[in-house]
Amino acid sequence: MKLVSYNEENVNIGDALQTLTLFNFIKNNYNDIEIDGYSERTGLENKNVIINGWHRREKEPLPYVGIYIGIHTDYEQTINIKNNTLIGCRDMFTVKELKRNKKIKGIFSGCSTITIPFYEGKRDGGTVEYIHEDKKTGFIPFEEQLKMANDLIEELKTRELVITNRLHIAIPCIALGTPVIINPRDFQQERFTIFDYFKEFPGYNKTIRRESGLKEKMEEVFKDAFEEILFNHKLYNKLELYYTPIKIFSFQQMSKNELKNQLLDVFGDEDLCNILTGILKQDYKQILMTPKEVINYVKKILKLCSPLQKN
Repeated sequence: MKLVSYNEENVNIGDALQTLTLFNFIKNNYNDIEIDGYSERTGLENKNVIINGWHRREKEPLPYVGIYIGIHTDYEQTINIKNNTLIGCRDMFTVKELKRNKKIKGIFSGCSTITIPFYEGKRDGGTVEYIHEDKKTGFIPFEEQLKMANDLIEELKTRELVITNRLHIAIPCIALGTPVIINPRDFQQERFTIFDYFKEFPGYNKTIRRESGLKEKMEEVFKDAFEEILFNHKLYNKLELYYTPIKIFSFQQMSKNELKNQLLDVFGDEDLCNILTGILKQDYKQILMTPKEVINYVKKILKLCSPLQKN
């Protein structure tokens, strides 16, 4: 499977930092996924596009098809997204906004920058304060943003203490284990609702240290969410790709074993075919499911189908 990242020139490096850390996370954890570069919005129709970062007040709604993980957005930007898409929301504000769109489902994922590995080396860089300044810097080409993002990580990891009002300084510090004090800026404070999900978060204007356990919990949530979103994307791509031939199978007239054999010819994955067989024989609606929901749903199917299992 090849993934291309949807990115644009921007005035800050926050989105590039997320993309850099997301692709490093994928490379380190998924041998079957190949990173196929970066792309602007045009020409994405036939690609597996991974979309993250800040997406509000844009000229066009978000793309119809994509793997959405760690995005900050609002309802208006999601109106064109494909039905049944599972969206990984960076913060609780986005989770709440996506509840207004009944065609898709939002789950909390947090941000990919939390997957930056702990830094085990010496911290002798002193204390530094990173304050966002609202000034126009002009658009920065994306390749240059990636270099700046990598340089920023290298700078943050040796600091003894960081004080900041910038979200994409705070989360990398938590990931690296660099002590950090967060004083959120007034502009778009809803972006900081990412921390509302975690009881391990000690609060603003308090020093967050490695021992808090916040990094481990945030990373666990992100990894689980990514796995669910990837599963959902693969499943629904296959269902859509083979929906017409499955209908031609006249599956309603088939026994479970006959249907399963037909599905095996198409998918070649016995576990997946067992799930699809149960769904197609018992419920003719496409249901948006996470892996955990699939397990519960299959249990329900097996219970309903128990007389058929004897055959």
